[in-house]
Amino acid sequence: MRPAYIVGILLIVAVIVAVVWWQGAGEDPAREDVTTAAEAGEVTPPPAVAPALEPAAAAPSPASEPIATTAVEPPPVVLPELPASDAFVLTQIEPWSLPETWLQRDELLSRATVVLVNAAAGKVPARQVSFLVPGEAYPAQKVGEQYYVDPAGFSRYDAYLDTLTAIEPAQLADFLRLVDPLLVQALAQLGEHRSPQALVRDTIARIESLQPLSAAPESTELLRESVLYTYADPQLEALPDLDKQLLRIGPDNLSRLKLYMSELKKEYRLD
Repeated sequence: MRPAYIVGILLIVAVIVAVVWWQGAGEDPAREDVTTAAEAGEVTPPPAVAPALEPAAAAPSPASEPIATTAVEPPPVVLPELPASDAFVLTQIEPWSLPETWLQRDELLSRATVVLVNAAAGKVPARQVSFLVPGEAYPAQKVGEQYYVDPAGFSRYDAYLDTLTAIEPAQLADFLRLVDPLLVQALAQLGEHRSPQALVRDTIARIESLQPLSAAPESTELLRESVLYTYADPQLEALPDLDKQLLRIGPDNLSRLKLYMSELKKEYRLD
């Protein structure tokens, strides 16, 4: 197998684009210029006031009177041009305090669409996500002359799933809808005319249908005919690259990813 990449398109989109819902900076509503009668040169004498026979009732305290408020709609978001969209994206990801090594990229949305197209086809765009390779080597257990998947290696992906699940699915769906015109442009540059929604739907369906590896030791045999491992089970080895890489995150993390995808599908209205 190739080096283990953390994959799953929404995880990649979340990391590369670092999804944050665009709130927009609020602006004060425009104030009308009001000209008083005195300023206009029109002075009207005050009406005569009859003598008061009894003290007038105290006026209610301003604090006791309800103050009418008017909700101010945030200004509409003006999307940048696709080639100039990185600054827009980086502004949005700042609150997440992501590692600098994740942010030192360019053409962020274009990269995300490359990952999206490949993920929907069951492929792994290694060059696009190479910076997400876990620091630890892929572990394997050796029993006699046989190699097996080491369940201890599943925890290498915990932090990536933590990053994803910290983002509300509704926020991710809102962001994808917000940048949809830019994603459509980036897909067209790849010669891809399917919508972002269709590609995300295909990727989520792939993730939901994947059966996890057993967490039991010595349950999944590996072959090491070179420096890379392959699955001894021909059915596992015949799986698309994306599926095989997703198996490496382990059954618990795969369950977390499936649950998140289910929520995202609902928020993104893909049902």
